[in-house]
Amino acid sequence: TTAMRSAILEKKNEIKNIYGRYSGIIVLIEPTPVSNYANIVNTLEEVLICNIKTYVLEDATINEFNKIYK
Repeated sequence: TTAMRSAILEKKNEIKNIYGRYSGIIVLIEPTPVSNYANIVNTLEEVLICNIKTYVLEDATINEFNKIYK
């Protein structure tokens, strides 16, 4: 299991514990300029493996990039 899969499954369980059932989540995927094609494909695979129905692929903002690589 990858760290990303573990994080997604943990969030799904948190939702189930809070609301009594799993009602779905939206995953935001924001590749940075240092991401490569394989990173994005691997992320999308994890989203599909975790049976996430809704996800958004968008560019990371410069502020988000600066927070990550500070």
